Amino acid sequence: MEIPGADSGDKPNEVLLDVGGDPVVVQFDAAHLMAHADDFTISWNEALHGIAGALGLRDTRTGVIHDGFVQANEVGLTGVIDVEPGDSSFWGHRPGRSVPSHLKVGTKVATRDLCVWGEWLAPDRFDLWTCYPGGPAPREIHDPEIGLDEIDEAIAFWATHAIVIDRGER
Repeated sequence: MEIPGADSGDKPNEVLLDVGGDPVVVQFDAAHLMAHADDFTISWNEALHGIAGALGLRDTRTGVIHDGFVQANEVGLTGVIDVEPGDSSFWGHRPGRSVPSHLKVGTKVATRDLCVWGEWLAPDRFDLWTCYPGGPAPREIHDPEIGLDEIDEAIAFWATHAIVIDRGER
């Protein structure tokens, strides 16, 4: 998926979306969103439509949104899978990351879920931190930005989930 503004560095990008009949400015870091671009099987415009629909499902336009929203059609491939005790998962470093992740060699799975993670700055302005195919996942337990209030949820989740990598990435 091509995301406009991905070459603009750290400069935030903006797009105007129709959310429930109201104009909403969505700001985003295109370079950050590119980390998930290859997992999408839909276009940027289709992803924006899904984001607008997801935001329109909320009764209020305040606070943080970190949720998965089921779309009518497949949006892409999720790289987070369940692991069972005894599975061949392991902790390792992904390319470009300085902290370890829970990993498993495998195949990504098609999904209709679209995770939207961001914060309402005002009723007509949303800061999109990230979006990706799949359900919501908490920050990884080694994430330097994880808060103490998030650590228990992260440990519980990442003990039973792993990020899929190709055999060659190992």
